[in-house]
Amino acid sequence: MTDSLNLPHFARIMELAMKCQWKALKQLSTFVDENVPYEYDIAAILTEFHIFLRTHPFETWRDRDMVPLKTMKTVVHNLVSKLGHAKVAGVLQGMPALMDSEAGGYLRKLIDREMTRPAEEGPHPSTA
Repeated sequence: MTDSLNLPHFARIMELAMKCQWKALKQLSTFVDENVPYEYDIAAILTEFHIFLRTHPFETWRDRDMVPLKTMKTVVHNLVSKLGHAKVAGVLQGMPALMDSEAGGYLRKLIDREMTRPAEEGPHPSTA
């Protein structure tokens, strides 16, 4: 998705990339809700989010279609809420390049918010 944003004449590729992301999000929810044993490469997902934000920082989205940014933010939000903040935080700690980046700041904010959420609103019971 990062690459297709740099090539505006590839709008169809961007659309297909986002559809793949949305399908993967739906699959994540299904796997967690049905307790399907599946391991996501959290480090790879966080790295892609980092590269995306390094290439297209938050402040560059003011005058653009925000769907790609919202899609990426939704991916990491679901990762934190469905897989659990402790799991994502543990992976993030092992990635020093992300810790001081815009992606790291956003992820820490998501993790902190998830940690302070009341138990009845927290992550799926299988991830607690």
